Amino acid sequence: MEKHPTHINIDISPARLATEISNLRYDALAEFIGLLQQKILAQSQEDQKRGRQKLAAELLNVSNHLAFAESYTEKAWEISKPYMEEE
Repeated sequence: MEKHPTHINIDISPARLATEISNLRYDALAEFIGLLQQKILAQSQEDQKRGRQKLAAELLNVSNHLAFAESYTEKAWEISKPYMEEE
């Protein structure tokens, strides 16, 4: 298995994956974004330890922006929650 593959080991295209993820209910989407943010932050920290300062800084930027995205998605969930039908 590649350390940094270019494809996810599922049988759908990146475009289809993006569609599937964007169709999640906003609370589930916020959870996904938060988990992704944590993984990217961990990668940044590992690169920092290895002396890869520029890469670590860029990954930290990605992580920070994902944290903002998670927060905004949680706000979207709070706005839309009252209008959601019980599932």
